Amino acid sequence: MVLNNARTRPLLWSLTAGLLLICPGLCWAAEPAVAPAAGGFQAKKLERTYDQRLSAPAAKVFALLSPLAEKEWALGWDPEFLHCSEDCRGAGTLFRTTSASGATTLWYLRELDNGPRRLEYLIVRPEICWTILRIQVEEVAGGSSVAHIAYTWLALSPNGNEYVDLHAGPHFDEYMQLWERSLNYYLGNGKALPESRQLVGAKPSPPQGDHPRP
Repeated sequence: MVLNNARTRPLLWSLTAGLLLICPGLCWAAEPAVAPAAGGFQAKKLERTYDQRLSAPAAKVFALLSPLAEKEWALGWDPEFLHCSEDCRGAGTLFRTTSASGATTLWYLRELDNGPRRLEYLIVRPEICWTILRIQVEEVAGGSSVAHIAYTWLALSPNGNEYVDLHAGPHFDEYMQLWERSLNYYLGNGKALPESRQLVGAKPSPPQGDHPRP
């Protein structure tokens, strides 16, 4: 697939800008910080973490976190792959998702390491926000596991500041809990939880109708 065309070029520029940003040491603050910028706009930055308790061994859970595998347990998850690595399951995979309103999000799987069971996404919502998502799945006693989830958001516009603020409140914990329930339901029943559709398009809706997925 040719990526450098009129449709994808602005999205790839946004992704490139995100990749070039340098994120200093992460402190995982629960409140958004405001970075000074020229021209009157001040970008908000927010870092949050959450630990999900999952009822399966770490290797089985980690296998469900690739872009393709997520379709098994999250109803409505429909990535459009722009570049695939290792059958769209490995580091270097680039894809986009589109919300019901037509808002586009670009996802770049920067790291996926089956050894420490760790992955990292760079996510760009053009004109709104860029995001780093890190997940590491740890084995615990009794055949279960814990997924350590860490997000960093940095706004790209005033609307992006509103998007960052959304995740500073209870919406983030509610989303993490739904994600946790959806995985555990699939692990126990072999099918997707009907409620998991809200992982892709739930309310409250963020600015400009973009879906609220962190």
